[in-house]
Parts: sequence; structure tokens; C-alpha cells
Amino acid sequence: MIINLQKLGQKKLIILIGVLLLINTVFFSLPGIPGSLSKITEHAPSQDPPDVMMFYSPDEVYKFLTTIGPVGRHAFQTMHLTVDMSFPILYGLFFF
Repeated sequence: MIINLQKLGQKKLIILIGVLLLINTVFFSLPGIPGSLSKITEHAPSQDPPDVMMFYSPDEVYKFLTTIGPVGRHAFQTMHLTVDMSFPILYGLFFF
């Protein structure tokens, strides 16, 4: 009986962390949220952030930061301090 309760608790925890990962991904994607991808690239929609590129050079990052302007840089910083910081925590909990 105790083993069944432990397995049930583990399943509930995995489901909870999965839902939190989904919510975090939605916050990254929804327009209008200060740290969302659409807010970052609002003034330069053709630009891809370095976070989604496999390889990039310092010149490409400089060009990206220059192109998105001050509003985009602020949104990029907000994204890194909020949504992006929660991904490693949630992934760590999920694999733990």
C-alpha cells in the first residue's frame, strides 16, 4: 500500500512539473508579456535571438542587440531574469 502511494505521489509530482513547464513555455510565447519572444523582436521580427541558434558569433549577438533596440534589449533582459531562469529549475526538478 505504501509503495502504491509513493508511485501515485511521484506521478502527481511529474504531472505538476510538466504543467509548470508548459505554463513557462506559454509565458515565453504569448505576445504582450514583457519577456516574450514577440516583445523582444517587436522592432525586428526577422531577427532570431541567440538563445534559439545553435552557433553564433559575437558579431551576430551585437547585430541582434543593436537591431532590436532599447525596448527589445529591456524585454530580452526581462526574459532572462524571469522565464529563462525558471527553465533550469523546472528541468532539474523534472529529472530529479
